[in-house]
Amino acid sequence: MNDKFDQNKTTSKTVSQTKTSTVINTDGEILSTEHDRTFKFVKDSEPSYIKFYLQDTERFDGLKKGADKLLKELFKYISYNDNRIYLNSNIRQTISKKLNIKEQTLSNGLNELKNNQLLIHLDKNVYMANTLYFGKGEWAKLKKHRKNIGIEVKKRIVNGKITEVTNFNFDKCGNEEIDIDKIPPYHSTPIIKPLTNKQKTKLQKFLSIFKRDK
Repeated sequence: MNDKFDQNKTTSKTVSQTKTSTVINTDGEILSTEHDRTFKFVKDSEPSYIKFYLQDTERFDGLKKGADKLLKELFKYISYNDNRIYLNSNIRQTISKKLNIKEQTLSNGLNELKNNQLLIHLDKNVYMANTLYFGKGEWAKLKKHRKNIGIEVKKRIVNGKITEVTNFNFDKCGNEEIDIDKIPPYHSTPIIKPLTNKQKTKLQKFLSIFKRDK
C-alpha cells in the first residue's frame, strides 16, 4: 500500500571536481598532478505544498460551485517562487478529467477565479495565483510579487450597511524582471588541462634553446 505521507524521502546530488596543476622545472621537465574529488549531498525532500495567507478569507465565500475545487487542483501546477501556472492543452485535459468536467466548465471556472481576483491572467495559457492569498517558494521572492499588486479599498453600501471592498490592480505583475538566480553562472575560474605528449615535446625544444645560451 502506497504511503502518501512517507517521512523518509530524500534527494541526493553527486558533484565531481577535478583540479589539475602543471609544474615545469628549470630543466624543462614537466610534472603534472591531478586530483579528483567527489562530493555527495543528501537532503530531505519536502513534499509539495502551498502557503495560504489568512489576512482575508471572505473572498472565498462568494465563489460559485466548483470554482473552489478547480482552485485546489490548480495549486498542483503553481511554479516555485513566481506563482505562475502554465495551462497548456495537456494540463487542461488532465484537470478536466480529474474533476470530471467539460473544457467549457473549466474555462468558466478560470473566469470565476479571475473575476474574484484570486487568479491573474498574464498571457495565453499563463496565469498567476494572487500572491496576497497564496504562495509557493521563499518569502523574500513572494514578497516582491506582492509589492507589484496595487491595492484599493472602497466603501460600499450592501443591505443598508457600509462594507469595505478591496480591489486589486495587476498591471505590474506581467512586467516583472527575470530572476537572475535562475540564470546559470559563468565559470570564472579557468580550467587547466594537462599537456599532451606533442605539446610537451614542443615545450622541451623551446626551453632547450635557453639552456644552450647559458
